[in-house]
Amino acid sequence: MNKRKGLSNKKFHVVVKPIGDWAKLHKLVYDLDNLIHTAYNRSSKKAATKFYRMVRSNIQDGGSKFAFPKLAQSTIDRKIALGFDPSPFVFYGYYYRSVKLFKKKDQWHVGIKKGAKNPKTGKGSNFTIAQYASVLETGSRDGKIPARPLWKETFKLFGGQKKVKAMMIASIAYELRKRHNIRTKLF
Repeated sequence: MNKRKGLSNKKFHVVVKPIGDWAKLHKLVYDLDNLIHTAYNRSSKKAATKFYRMVRSNIQDGGSKFAFPKLAQSTIDRKIALGFDPSPFVFYGYYYRSVKLFKKKDQWHVGIKKGAKNPKTGKGSNFTIAQYASVLETGSRDGKIPARPLWKETFKLFGGQKKVKAMMIASIAYELRKRHNIRTKLF
């Protein structure tokens, strides 16, 4: 074997030497953690914001995009008599206004404001807006209120986990292009 790195004998000689822009690779490797963190924050906020807007829109229009069971006629009559919209999810507007977009540690969430109550239910009621949303989502135990899974159906309409993953991949690709001029092929 000679002094150069590689293998050799009388018939062939192989030399291994680094080629390419190793400084660029070094910079990418050291920046990768920060790059993925930034991309995750951007894409999760974007996904949560879009889902938040969709949930609120679907509450406001009574879930008209979905084939939910109609309200009981007695409930519709009561709502109309009180001067309210007869569609599901809309009464005083507290449910709609209680849906919040918030960041907890490094994660973006969409949910019901903790402890939010409907002041119209009376002072003795401990029923929160989150409990109300849960009953609407899954139906009542006694079966009198059928399930109207607005959040689940809205997430499906949004695109589900597949959409969230695609948004994250697109955000990572964007950061690679912006920071390191690396073009990626999204799959």
